[in-house]
Amino acid sequence: MKTVIRNAILVSFVGEALIQKRGSIFVDNSIIAKVGELDQETRASSADMVIDGKDIILTPGFVNLHTHAGPTAIRGIAEDMPLTKWLETYVNPAHRVLRKEDAMADYRLAYLEMLKSGITHALDMYRFPEVGVREAKSSCMG
Repeated sequence: MKTVIRNAILVSFVGEALIQKRGSIFVDNSIIAKVGELDQETRASSADMVIDGKDIILTPGFVNLHTHAGPTAIRGIAEDMPLTKWLETYVNPAHRVLRKEDAMADYRLAYLEMLKSGITHALDMYRFPEVGVREAKSSCMG
């Protein structure tokens, strides 16, 4: 499927300079094929879907260089306590009984949340890394 998002605000960096301009993104089967000027009507006319981007800001994907994607299921089980007490009392016991199947669901949820927030790459530090890699690939993070 070919999709064009036309007339969006494109935000990028060249060196340290922030560049903002109106333009179009051409997507071919979920792959960004071209980022172009507004006047590229030929490509837009061959698209299966054309989206008016007048209210859309498009940025490069964000990168999360320190995440523990796995423990989404235990998020919020204890709050407002010192880190060591929280780890020893709640997190470490939960991790000891974690199975691969649990980690798979945790990773899946974490990666979907990241993608929804614009994070396209992550450096993860969690148990069962082979499960994390598999889930990253299946969710388009990898």
